[in-house]
Amino acid sequence: MRVSSYIRWPDWHAQSAEEFKASLTDVEIKLCDHLTPVEITGEHGRKVPVLLTPEIKACIDALNEYRGSVDINPNTNFLRVATETFIVSANLLLS
Repeated sequence: MRVSSYIRWPDWHAQSAEEFKASLTDVEIKLCDHLTPVEITGEHGRKVPVLLTPEIKACIDALNEYRGSVDINPNTNFLRVATETFIVSANLLLS
């Protein structure tokens, strides 16, 4: 997800988009009351919903606020920070 998309993403609680709420089940509405829904682009350009916990949202907000002072390349347009190495998530699950 691009930083600009994250910043422009409407706040679920402030926006309370009735059309969006109408498409959700009761369980999904309850989840959205406690979590922040965002969409990322998945495979084949499809939108994938992601629910952020308040703690993760606070971390992302802090990271965006202090991007310049935590050695994040200013040319990086994405929330995810690229590193020199990578971690295969399947290996983490197996260990």
